[in-house]
Amino acid sequence: ANYTSASASADLTIGKATPTVEATGGVFDYTGTAHTGTCAVTGVGGADIGPLAATYTPGPDAPAHAGSYTVNCSYATSTNYEAASDTAALTIAQVALTLNVSAADATYTGLAYAGASTCAASGVNGEQPLTARAFKQGSIALGGAPTNAGSYTLECTAGGTDTNYLANSSSVSFTIQQATLTIYVSAADAIYSGAPYAAATTCTADGVNGEHPLTTRTFKSGSETLP
Repeated sequence: ANYTSASASADLTIGKATPTVEATGGVFDYTGTAHTGTCAVTGVGGADIGPLAATYTPGPDAPAHAGSYTVNCSYATSTNYEAASDTAALTIAQVALTLNVSAADATYTGLAYAGASTCAASGVNGEQPLTARAFKQGSIALGGAPTNAGSYTLECTAGGTDTNYLANSSSVSFTIQQATLTIYVSAADAIYSGAPYAAATTCTADGVNGEHPLTTRTFKSGSETLP
């Protein structure tokens, strides 16, 4: 042979590929249960190199309440692939609720209205959202349940900002009717004295709850009212 044996070497580097990460969110209605996004990660030739779990902001769990969220998909560096990530928006929209409102008429008692009344809300998934009740007389908002005889409105509201439900309100009218009072009247006979009548008389009224309504006395001769 004309040559002696020989050898040589050289470095060869196969660089990591960058995967494709795709986050998917969406727009959902509030249902009382969690809504999830998805994460997909593909490598060279479209190969699926998942699975890849999603995280959420705010989080960390999949969201259930109405609001705006972010689906986060993060692929950590591996033997053949670089790290990569993607995000997507996920929105849970408020939904409508149903209100049930009623207020029975009552009779004046001298105390705040305590007639049978309802102010309740029904939501999804058997939920009963919180409600708030308010009383009005005409357009005037009252500080609490009314006491005096008159016509009133019970307004029931629920939902709105920072809740899972769209704001809703409903109202119903009711009346506190006048109560019956008892009048006590007496007038003692007298002998003419030339002066205005001044014998013992009684003209009082008893109402509910120990009240004594104001009375007015008049004198008559037959059907004629005296001055």
